[in-house]
Amino acid sequence: KITRKGRGKYANAKRVFGSVLGSMRSLICAWLAERSKSTVLIVTADEQQARSLYVDCQDLLGPEMVFLNPPLDYGGDTTRALEGWGRLAERVELLQNAKSLQKPKHVIVSSISSLLERVPAAEFMKEANLSLKIGDELSLDSFSRTLAQRRHRRVALVESPGEFAVRGGI
Repeated sequence: KITRKGRGKYANAKRVFGSVLGSMRSLICAWLAERSKSTVLIVTADEQQARSLYVDCQDLLGPEMVFLNPPLDYGGDTTRALEGWGRLAERVELLQNAKSLQKPKHVIVSSISSLLERVPAAEFMKEANLSLKIGDELSLDSFSRTLAQRRHRRVALVESPGEFAVRGGI
């Protein structure tokens, strides 16, 4: 079922489709993206559907045209904490590419739970961004303070993402 204009709570949507099975979803999404004059947002019921559709759309449109908005919540399971960091990296990539996403033919795939999560303000992301390149010279104390301000934890031995250790401060 494809409608040109949404109804009810989707009244402002330009196109809404549902009851589409299998690979037909990917084909419809690619078709919409190719004909769209703006970025296409595709919302799925859950993360598994979103990831599956994301991979299919990348195959059809190219990886530079399709972005995933993953949920950041990994359920508090510490064995899945690294997965949470990977999701954060995907979310940051999406936010960093937000300007280019204003061009037509891009697709963002998201589960409904991902859309309901709060995201940091653009100003915060810009201020929190830290770029380093080979050859940069840094003060060890200043860099340690910068990492601590960005909520990294100084430890004697690094074991998890978000931790840092200082060596050779002679």
